Amino acid sequence: MSTVLMSQTRWNEEPAEINVVGFIDEGFPPTFTDFAFDDFLSLLSSAIVLSFVGFMESIAISKRIAARHKCVRRTLVPPV
Repeated sequence: MSTVLMSQTRWNEEPAEINVVGFIDEGFPPTFTDFAFDDFLSLLSSAIVLSFVGFMESIAISKRIAARHKCVRRTLVPPV
């Protein structure tokens, strides 16, 4: 938003003289075209571990909130 505002109003020129941080390249950033399958396999184990840690963290937080509010655990299947 500020980039469009600066380019349309020319505040970086006289008399306002607002300092501009620097030049912004046009277009989209480069993509990962040289991403090999070996790179994918090396990152896969880390991704699985991190997703498991995040899942377990959300379970721990929900259990803590349930204990704080004294919620009772309900099962979907009645005991036999």
